[in-house]
Amino acid sequence: MLLRRMADLQAPLVEDAVRRLGSSRSEMREANRRWNAAGFGRPGPLRHSRFARALGPPAVDREVALAHAGLLRSGWPLPLWPGLWLQVLVDRHDVVWHTGLVRATGAASPALHRVADAEPWSCVLAECVAAFDDVTFHDVGLTGHEAITCTAPGADGRPGRWLLRSVWGLLQRVEPSRDTP
Repeated sequence: MLLRRMADLQAPLVEDAVRRLGSSRSEMREANRRWNAAGFGRPGPLRHSRFARALGPPAVDREVALAHAGLLRSGWPLPLWPGLWLQVLVDRHDVVWHTGLVRATGAASPALHRVADAEPWSCVLAECVAAFDDVTFHDVGLTGHEAITCTAPGADGRPGRWLLRSVWGLLQRVEPSRDTP
């Protein structure tokens, strides 16, 4: 599921990841079919229990995430991205409000001083939001895809406007901004 959406923006990285996992394209398609059959492709509220059935017990289960919003978080480590977890935020009714990759507690974050430091698959969008200025969020209109524009120093050290795109929170692409994704 994660890789399928990421292939929209980073097909070469996805191909390499599939090889590292020892999987074929047909195995990837079959995994996506099973994911959708488990209920992820059907309409209606997505529930925490679907993730637990598909991924097994989470390493962190229903820890308070945003107390003021009444949200709890669960997280699953991912072998492709050591130091990142798939995080699911749920309300008290077990309804999922957000799903995405986050830095695992205690894992080192990359130093993001210039936009060039934000390389695809090196960081999560939340780290870019924290590191760079004048952040604007954009609705991309695709499941799992997110985008921001921000101000950050370019390779020459001068501030510029940049468009950063992520899939499930993992940075996929950085390019000069043309104001909208």
